[in-house]
Amino acid sequence: AKTAERIVEYRQKNGPFKKIEELMNVRGVGEKNFLKLKPHLSVATAKTDHDHQPQL
Repeated sequence: AKTAERIVEYRQKNGPFKKIEELMNVRGVGEKNFLKLKPHLSVATAKTDHDHQPQL
């Protein structure tokens, strides 16, 4: 649970992850853990306000 909290804190300070490798910047997620998780990770592009506006 501590690692999850640190991931949330990192995102609050730095915004969404742009590359999965950025996860290694989070304290507690070293290369070893990252390599275990890598097959399960992906990064999606963030939606902008434009994506939510009604079409005319």
